Amino acid sequence: MIRVEVIEAGQTRILQANPGDNLLRLLQQNGFFVQSPCGGRGLCNKCLVKLLPEGNFVKCCQTQIETDLQIEVFPTKGRGLANWNERRSVMVREKGMGVAVDLGTTTLAIYLVDLENSRVLSTDTCLNRQVTFGADVISRIKAANEGHLEELAELVCEDINRSIAGFKQMFKLSVIDKLYLAGNPTMLHIIARVSPKSLGVAPYVPEFIEKRQISGNSLHLDASEITLMPSISAFIGGDITMGMVFSELEKETCSLLVDLGTNGEMVLKTPTGFFATSTATGPAFEGATITMGMGGVEGAINRVELIDDELLITTVGGAPRGISGSGLVDLVAILVKIGFIDETGRFDPSVHHPLGKCFQGDRFYLTENVFVNQADIREFQLAKSAIISGVLTLAKVAKVTLEQIETINLAGGFGFYLDLDNLLTVGIFPEAFRGKIRSLGNASGQGLIDCLLDNDKVTLATQYAKESTIIDLASLADFVNLFVEHMWFTPGGDQG
Repeated sequence: MIRVEVIEAGQTRILQANPGDNLLRLLQQNGFFVQSPCGGRGLCNKCLVKLLPEGNFVKCCQTQIETDLQIEVFPTKGRGLANWNERRSVMVREKGMGVAVDLGTTTLAIYLVDLENSRVLSTDTCLNRQVTFGADVISRIKAANEGHLEELAELVCEDINRSIAGFKQMFKLSVIDKLYLAGNPTMLHIIARVSPKSLGVAPYVPEFIEKRQISGNSLHLDASEITLMPSISAFIGGDITMGMVFSELEKETCSLLVDLGTNGEMVLKTPTGFFATSTATGPAFEGATITMGMGGVEGAINRVELIDDELLITTVGGAPRGISGSGLVDLVAILVKIGFIDETGRFDPSVHHPLGKCFQGDRFYLTENVFVNQADIREFQLAKSAIISGVLTLAKVAKVTLEQIETINLAGGFGFYLDLDNLLTVGIFPEAFRGKIRSLGNASGQGLIDCLLDNDKVTLATQYAKESTIIDLASLADFVNLFVEHMWFTPGGDQG
């Protein structure tokens, strides 16, 4: 047997391997989370670990173990999704403890709630280890179809149970009475051990979208009763219905809820009802398709500012190792304003500016080791165009003007650190939205907490799901034309 010494956050574990074993697979099998959004094909550079004592970085997925190894892997705890806004209107109090789980394609956010005293006692976050099978829902569906459904489910159940165990130890709890869980339909199918195959082929009919109540034992979760929140359609999930609950869309005449996650889900509330859709945003804003992209975890650059012609960067914690979605928006906005990114999205390092020194070939370096390249900007353009084109098309179908939309509710951990004006500079949102955008943080998680504390909110979520009109953007010529048009940037950042 071969000895593999793995160091993570100062702790060391010794693993045993056979000659020829794949390093990524060995780490996965032993509970280590290493990102591999390309599915282990060696394309994304996300599964890098440090080879000791040399200090070189190697791709796990391309490393066959032939001799003893010592490696370092990096922590995966995050912060952006764990924020909680204490806004409660509790109708009925009940004794016991509840857990809210926002099961995202990229990140899990988990909250412990004291039901009797209406308090969030603790929060936890981690990256979704299913990403080892690929970054998006299509890759997860493919893996499930290939016989990995139970493995996919157990990956997230293990992480949820690990958080619950920590909560129980911290607060000396014997039982979790109920657990409310929301996510996109693919995530909900997988954790329920229901094949998501139908979500991957036309006409994309889910096996279920209604609220489901299941015993904790049947899902291998350490809680007495599990409730899966209702979805709207195959691509608009329970995380959005929870966002609708938390943002209180019904209280305004015309307002918009947008989740800048992988599926780009959005709901427009108008005097005539709710209009819901999703766009093919992809995981660029969550870092998965960006060369040095990261979720909101330690080492991720989450804020970039231009001060006295120099970049000032902020990380979630620790030394910078990559860049998150919010940091990427900030950086692109700065480069567009300076002129380093032209209207087509191409780098133009010939512009006279002190930051010109940061260019090396098609790379722009934020630090000695962290950079974005031309391919990253192309990925960003696809994502930003999908969002703004979706917003414009949704408004047209609902027969409202951009000016009539009173509030834009930005959901997800992405907006937690974001300079909201930069969303306009890079063209994710139109100029008509200036001054109207509010960041809700993790609206899905907070909506779940609301539901745990007030059962009427669960009824409201079910009503929202049933009453929403689903808009299929891909079938509309307007969306396709707008998508092509909004791939471009406006010089100086004045987006229309």
